[in-house]
Amino acid sequence: MISINSSPYSIAKAAYRRKVFEDRVMESHIPLIYVNQVGGNDELVWDGASAALDGQGNYHEMEPWKEGVAIIELSKDKNGWHIVNPKAPMEQAFDIERYTAACIGLRDYVHKNGFKKVVLGLSGGADSALVGLMAADVFGVDNVDFITMPTRFTSDDSNDFAKLLGHGMGSGARVHTMPVQAMYDTFLTGFTEAFGSQKTNVAEENLQAQLRGDILSFFSNKFGSMILSTGNKSEIAMGYATLYGDMRGGFNPLKDLYKTEVFELLEFRHRIGSNALRGSETLTDIDAQEIFKGAFGHKLVALDKNAVEALRKTIDRPPSAELAEGQKDSDSLPDYAVLDKILWNMIDHKESLTDDQIATETSYPLDLVKTVRSRVRFMEYKRFQACPGPKIHRKAFIGLDWRHPMSSKFRA
Repeated sequence: MISINSSPYSIAKAAYRRKVFEDRVMESHIPLIYVNQVGGNDELVWDGASAALDGQGNYHEMEPWKEGVAIIELSKDKNGWHIVNPKAPMEQAFDIERYTAACIGLRDYVHKNGFKKVVLGLSGGADSALVGLMAADVFGVDNVDFITMPTRFTSDDSNDFAKLLGHGMGSGARVHTMPVQAMYDTFLTGFTEAFGSQKTNVAEENLQAQLRGDILSFFSNKFGSMILSTGNKSEIAMGYATLYGDMRGGFNPLKDLYKTEVFELLEFRHRIGSNALRGSETLTDIDAQEIFKGAFGHKLVALDKNAVEALRKTIDRPPSAELAEGQKDSDSLPDYAVLDKILWNMIDHKESLTDDQIATETSYPLDLVKTVRSRVRFMEYKRFQACPGPKIHRKAFIGLDWRHPMSSKFRA
């Protein structure tokens, strides 16, 4: 059997495929040759891992994420067909698998749309740190521009962490600073003169994000770099983002990664950078570097001591959009460990679980589950206007997976 395939990647897809292979070979008693696509196109990513399987359970599987050619030799004896030159499937650690998938999607979307460089806002927070690392890992620091855009609500730590991380990647990335406070004050003065004094609300918070989006758009138009958006799946699900602000961009490599996964992948990049700096790379680190090199032709970008320390502090601090005094994400959202467990059961189970079932599965209050469900539905109009990003999970906020109307009275 020969299966010429284009099977898009999602988490745990490789194990599922192998089970299908084994079932078909057992049914037919003839060997299977499976050829799969490699690379990214729009919001889909293909992991390759073309393979052959014989009736004795022997595999010859190519490396994932890597284009190539393999010659498979088959022989037949009294026991049936068997592969003469088997090669066991490569087992990938969960972190490098997700990281590589997102990076493949990022690379191929940017290049296939005619861009050579990217730009993003580096805030000192977790999401922009991860996108910044992905961009440097994929394109090299010479093809990445970071812009810090502080206001009076931006902490000194945020400014410091962003600059230390950017300057500490490889030979040092370009980090530009464009303060937003003066633009923000000018806008509010003009608004008050035109419409009168108004009570402060979320509009003032959103304005900061929108001004930052304007700066990124101007830079993109001026220098021809694609803007990378930095919102994670948790925020996108709950609408915890600003239209025409932090949602602005050409591509978002975090679009299908939950906030808890963002922290897990930052831990992964911190471990790789820290161990390499100390000269104490583990076998897991070496395997991860080899997988990434197979896909991209080079290893993950090195981090200096300051970047490693800034990354550690970024991971350890409470998440905040820093759009108001003392603001934390937990003021507006459930704790991410709680929220992501609810969202995962709500979305990645192919939307097959009721609220009661999710409450039972997670042991969280039913009222909380219903609140999350209602907000996810209400925020469809925002997701519709978000930029594309790579599918990582079984169900992503992309057209083929997620088909919900923007306009609906049905909320609960």
